[in-house]
Amino acid sequence: MEVLLFVGVIIVIILLIRNSMDSSPRVRVSVSTEDSPFYRERYANVDPDSVWVSSGKPVNISGEHIPGGMLYVGNYLQPAGGYSSVEPSLINPKLNVNFNNPDIDGSGMSYWPSYADIDPSSRAAYINWLSSGRSDPNYSIGYVFLFFYGLERRVFVDTRNSEQAVSEISEITFEVKRLLDIYGSNWSFNGYANRFLEAVQIMQSPERQYNFPPPIERTSWELPINLRMGIGQLISEGKPISSAWAYSWILLHPDTRLRTPATRCGDDLKALFNIRYIAKYGNGMTLKPNKSRLNISIHPASHGIGQVKIPCGDLPDISRVTGPVNKLRKIIEDCTDLLDPMSRYLGRNPDQEGSLEAFGLLPLELIETKTNPAADSIKNWISDKLGDNQQTAVDASELIALWTDTDVAGLSKKESVALAHLLEKFGHGLEPDPRFGGTNLKAIGKAIIFSLEKNSPKVPTEEYQAATVLLRLAAIISGIDGTVAESERDYLEAHVEKALKLSKGEKQRIKAHLDWLLYDPPGLAGMKKRVESLQASEKSSIAAFCLGVAGADGHIDPSEIKILNKLYPMLGYSEDEVFTHIHSMMSGGNIPDAPVTIQKAGDDQHGFKVPSEVNIEQIQKNGVDLDMSIVRAKLEETATVTQILGDIFDEEEPEEVPILSDQQKENTIGPLDPAHSLLLRELVKQSEWRRSEFEILAERHGLLPDGALDILNDAAYELCDEPLLEGDDPIEVEMDLVKEYFS
Repeated sequence: MEVLLFVGVIIVIILLIRNSMDSSPRVRVSVSTEDSPFYRERYANVDPDSVWVSSGKPVNISGEHIPGGMLYVGNYLQPAGGYSSVEPSLINPKLNVNFNNPDIDGSGMSYWPSYADIDPSSRAAYINWLSSGRSDPNYSIGYVFLFFYGLERRVFVDTRNSEQAVSEISEITFEVKRLLDIYGSNWSFNGYANRFLEAVQIMQSPERQYNFPPPIERTSWELPINLRMGIGQLISEGKPISSAWAYSWILLHPDTRLRTPATRCGDDLKALFNIRYIAKYGNGMTLKPNKSRLNISIHPASHGIGQVKIPCGDLPDISRVTGPVNKLRKIIEDCTDLLDPMSRYLGRNPDQEGSLEAFGLLPLELIETKTNPAADSIKNWISDKLGDNQQTAVDASELIALWTDTDVAGLSKKESVALAHLLEKFGHGLEPDPRFGGTNLKAIGKAIIFSLEKNSPKVPTEEYQAATVLLRLAAIISGIDGTVAESERDYLEAHVEKALKLSKGEKQRIKAHLDWLLYDPPGLAGMKKRVESLQASEKSSIAAFCLGVAGADGHIDPSEIKILNKLYPMLGYSEDEVFTHIHSMMSGGNIPDAPVTIQKAGDDQHGFKVPSEVNIEQIQKNGVDLDMSIVRAKLEETATVTQILGDIFDEEEPEEVPILSDQQKENTIGPLDPAHSLLLRELVKQSEWRRSEFEILAERHGLLPDGALDILNDAAYELCDEPLLEGDDPIEVEMDLVKEYFS
């Protein structure tokens, strides 16, 4: 035992000698006595005003000059409540500060820091942040909170007993707003600071919150307290809820999920909501008070302050009602849908905000309230051209020059569609219009401007598409001699309108379309190769239809026979067979499906009977009159030739189709499953599909059409927040999205 004791003494002596020889520097850390009952009792009655440094008053802490004030500086300040033994924001000058290694990133602080508890290096960083003007974003947000704790204490606690504190509220509020401008990107600080400002606004003016502008920015997942109080006051007093407060209510409601147009086109969304809300509710909704009463309290950021109750009076609590919110949500969702086209356009062309194309995609209500100098120029130009007329022809080059400053030979399909959209918002139609079977607008030639009927169709019906095809062929045949008889033109127009049962708006547009066609009748270029690929029965149907169109006025004249002579060889018939078919048509016969080999008839032979008494010379010289009942019968057999002729006349350049690699062809596309990936590969073969065609494709892959639409668009929203398929009939494929996100 004595040996062990001796050894222990020797070890202690050695350690003492080593410590006395160690000359490495040390940071002296004093032990705070603030937690001792004696210390708290001694300073328990410290007046907060006595340790508060007012705004603008400088103070020296640990040798550092700190301007600006708004600090608690002293030995002790009792916390107002919460979970702290000392006011967290109080700067005790007696505590050690390590300026050798300031903790700028705040690693030496807890989640709820207190100046008395943080590391000396953290105190140094905090003092440096204060002395540099409380503006350096490189410092930890914890230092901003530590300073903010003091502002919360001064407003929520000291103002209860201090007139001086009450007089400082506006300066403190201004400082919190300044800090928000610098550090507002931090979600936590943003929320606490904004709730502080809301509470201060109520404390300063608790009577009429609705006299202030409503909040418009989300700072938490709860309705702002000033919004709840403002609308509660309106309801309690039986006053209508204005558009601004209604918009704020639905915009900031926790159940509202805004889509991209709401953020990309925020100003337009607000303006459109205002228009539609006023149109529906006039001065605003007037609601009956609900039974749930408003009880407002907030939890400050500081852990040295308990829950703070905000006086609000006896008001209904709007956070508990659902009916009015559902009505407001319907308005804002409708507005968002209307802004979808412009939002998608700006998503792909962010530098085109304010352009003519973007302006034309706005809902009509906004176009009527907004100004756009370029759009106004087009509108005034059209008004001058039309005058008191319902329709007029204009030089297409003039219209193109108003649309673009660039000297171009014509507009692209997208540009032509955008121009048609804009004119439609002004109440005018345009031909040619690619949406309704017309070509892109070219600088050489005419365009037809006309006043649109109310509720004119936005997309072509099958009947209208058939009408445009028929009129194009009619223009080819009837306009061969460079002139079209007025009676012939009128009959064609009237027949198409009647036979295809067009609506009033469609009749108006078909008239404009025919006028455009007849100003510059289409030629035969490019048709021959496409016709050669047709079946014999298809060629026969076209031949019969050609005769019907040529005889639409009850007479086929020599000039029309000339064009028939050009068309017939393209269909595989000889020129002489034109006369045979005319005679057959006159006698009620049918046109054969193929050229006829003429031979001597026998008793047992069957075939096409060659009409007798075909006076070719007489027909070539004077033409021929037809039985109108037969002509009408031929013209009414349009269903079988409409699609055929539509394909023949289609001279549009195809959209660029994304090229998929072999690996992509074998694998799924993006987030899509195999079935929907296969469907998408079919859809990208063209930029537009009839609804019926899409349904056939979907069913071919074992998919429900509507469900497939939703899944494809949901996948696009997931990748780029935009839909892949637009429209109902036709359905348009957004090729730009396919190339960027699905290839």
